[in-house]
Amino acid sequence: MHQYQRLMRRKGETTHTSDERMQLLALLQGAPGVANVEIVGVHPKGGYRTTFDLSADSIDSFLALLDANDWMSAF
Repeated sequence: MHQYQRLMRRKGETTHTSDERMQLLALLQGAPGVANVEIVGVHPKGGYRTTFDLSADSIDSFLALLDANDWMSAF
């Protein structure tokens, strides 16, 4: 499934540094069931605008990985 998600820090503050962006990109690229990752840019309300493909059977493990690394999907 193609996804567009706004990702931001769950507990910490999103710093929008190049290091943070590269860490998020690496996290997404290594996530189970994820392919074709792109960080589109900074979201106007905070966090990052991202797109990627996510297999339906990996949704739970993907969300657990985000949570374990202080990220969440925001609307």
